[in-house]
Amino acid sequence: MKEKVYFDDSKGNKVCGILNDPLDDKNIPMVILCHGFSSTKDSPSYDIFQNAFNKRNISIFKIDFYGHGESDGEFADITLSLGVDDALSAIKYLKKQGYTKICLVGTSFGGAVGLIAATKCKDLFCLALKCPVSDYYGSYLTKKTPEQLRTWQEKG
Repeated sequence: MKEKVYFDDSKGNKVCGILNDPLDDKNIPMVILCHGFSSTKDSPSYDIFQNAFNKRNISIFKIDFYGHGESDGEFADITLSLGVDDALSAIKYLKKQGYTKICLVGTSFGGAVGLIAATKCKDLFCLALKCPVSDYYGSYLTKKTPEQLRTWQEKG
């Protein structure tokens, strides 16, 4: 079974996800993929993850964070807290659907989201992080020229 679904975050914003459960079995692991900053659920790297997991009879739930892809919100308004809320809302949605072995896999920004979300979820089955960003602000600054930083400081 593969389907696009929409569910609400804690503030009533719509979050879009692609649910891919190849065996239609709620007792096998379900992995929520948490994408990086400015990426989406449709990232080609997540197709690779999906294929690898599906070959091992592991289900995938690819979501778009707030302000990304097909989810509600403006990209400029995304925060780590909103990403965590989306991940926790995805976990809540899957539990309501009857899934019991829920996992988080996070890349970059999604890794930080997954790590924080895992501290707020008592019954997570597993957590995996791929290149998690623990200091996004510092990482952002290293990629800007002095002129770009000056403009950013002046104009916000």
